[in-house]
Amino acid sequence: MADSTTPDPAVPPSVQGDKNFIFTNSSNNTVTTDVHYGPGAHACDDEGRCGKEALETMQYGQALQCFKAAARKNPYSSELAYYRVLAALQRIRPKKHSKQTVAQMEELLYGAWRHDQDPRVAALWALIKEDRRYLDRSNPAHPAVTQLQHQVAEISPHAAAEIQYHVPAPECPTWTLLTP
Repeated sequence: MADSTTPDPAVPPSVQGDKNFIFTNSSNNTVTTDVHYGPGAHACDDEGRCGKEALETMQYGQALQCFKAAARKNPYSSELAYYRVLAALQRIRPKKHSKQTVAQMEELLYGAWRHDQDPRVAALWALIKEDRRYLDRSNPAHPAVTQLQHQVAEISPHAAAEIQYHVPAPECPTWTLLTP
């Protein structure tokens, strides 16, 4: 794993570290979080709403700080995993991020999906896998892209638009499935 104290400026943002996730945005602002996901986790608290507002205005570093604060109060939220990855992508295609960064994003999404199989998490994860050309060659314990794609039909129009906006990858089949 790369040294988390020296982020690679060519790959903004990066997610580096071992047991926790360290997000570094293009301004070299670093936010560390050790959020875990599990059953019974639901909506973000006040800081989570702040993170969503920051995400909507493309203030990705601020969004990650808010999601970290929300995670301290709600450490099992799969919704936070979804939003943390959207913010960490910084509206940059997954294939432009390092393999390490994407692998950590996938682990974050895997933890969330394993517990409640939120369709937003499944759609975002499938899109990341497709764009990185992992498809079914990724971790064999993880679900295949086709298995994740089956949940895209259950996603709300708002969440579909949110993913399409923050993950510009129109060549990917999952991205097309998100189109109304």
